[in-house]
Amino acid sequence: MSGGLLMERVREMTKMDYDKYIRLLLLNIARYYPKILSIVKFKPNSIEIALTNRCCCKCIMCNYWKLGSNDELTTQEVKDILNQAKELGCKNCTLYGGEPMLRKDIFELVRYANELGYHVGMDSNGYLIDANAAKKLAESGLESIAISIDAVGEIHDELRGLKGCFDNAITAIQELRKKQCHRCGSQFADVKNIRE
Repeated sequence: MSGGLLMERVREMTKMDYDKYIRLLLLNIARYYPKILSIVKFKPNSIEIALTNRCCCKCIMCNYWKLGSNDELTTQEVKDILNQAKELGCKNCTLYGGEPMLRKDIFELVRYANELGYHVGMDSNGYLIDANAAKKLAESGLESIAISIDAVGEIHDELRGLKGCFDNAITAIQELRKKQCHRCGSQFADVKNIRE
């Protein structure tokens, strides 16, 4: 690509695309020239917080459920992390685990992040999200949620190691849609569920 075409492409980008492109370019350069990090100031845009290792599923592709709940962050520690990340310029926050819905303080943490001005998202298997939980999540300020769907019906349950997991995930998506919460179903295909 000639210099003129490159500049034309750069002009076409939105300000956000341009900033993202420059950030990625500098981070890739910094991989090979780490001293650049002391010269250029980077502001993180997002933070992802692993709230727990606990999970109600026993997925064949994951070992979080084997790890147990040792060294889980306290409510105050999560709030402190959110405060510090906000001071650094973070705008997006994703809460994940294990299964974040196993935290008794999940609604409080979502609300706190929302009050700080974060766009709050969460990753979940959906098993514990019924109509009441969906309502509380929406009221707390959850903007988006990724609910994992690995296959259909019993195959999903088999992959997740938990009977009823597929039905609960679908119910969670339906209930969250009713509450105007964005949703995203992620699909991880493997040879077994592609054939089905």
